[in-house]
Amino acid sequence: MKRAVLVAMMATAAAAVGAGTAAHAEDATPLPPVGEVVQKARAVMDKKPERVVCQVRIETQLLDKAGKLEHQEEREAKATFDGDKQDLESTRVVRDGKALTADELKSERDKAKKQHDKSKKSDDDDFDLSPLAAKNAPQEQFELLRKETLWGRPTFVLKVKANKAASTLANGTIWVDAEKFIELKGDLQPAAMPPHADWVKVQEQYVMGPKDVPMPSFVHIEGGGHFLFMRKTFKTTLRWSDCR
Repeated sequence: MKRAVLVAMMATAAAAVGAGTAAHAEDATPLPPVGEVVQKARAVMDKKPERVVCQVRIETQLLDKAGKLEHQEEREAKATFDGDKQDLESTRVVRDGKALTADELKSERDKAKKQHDKSKKSDDDDFDLSPLAAKNAPQEQFELLRKETLWGRPTFVLKVKANKAASTLANGTIWVDAEKFIELKGDLQPAAMPPHADWVKVQEQYVMGPKDVPMPSFVHIEGGGHFLFMRKTFKTTLRWSDCR
């Protein structure tokens, strides 16, 4: 997930309900070397989709320091994935109970494109907490904790720890399918907070999409931050579906 996306979420904010994560008893089978599991999982998660289009629903909330709701937004959009490129085209937005007009949606998209073009010229790092991303490999270490069943699938449970404090690196736990080696779930925190954030928690889930390429299915971001002495809490949930 790009830093620009996170900043936009913190600005407009996000409502979310975490998905159930019931896990079954641990498997007594001897565990393979952690390096082998990580290598296989990284090879799967490095696969990129080609012109895959999904429907995505984004719910956001922004609350004040007392927990009172200040802003709420529901967004329906078309998400296009093509290699490393991602594009989001909103088809319906309801902000604080008011639906945006077609002209407002167009103006919002034009503004987002300008911000995207500007960000490409900057030296800012992407905000990407995917522990299995190849670019993060030199800066993280893994520990294979156990094998268990998650959502009916045998999984390896791994602990990830960043080797340095950076907002682009993660600390936390991931669940990797023991047969398909896709990351089914991650409970993560950035190793260093992004600007204005005091704490951030991220839950991510993936499924196999078209042509056996991993696709995101659920992301929930929750955190708290400050700006000009004002403290806020934000929640964001993204749900992808009907990828083809």
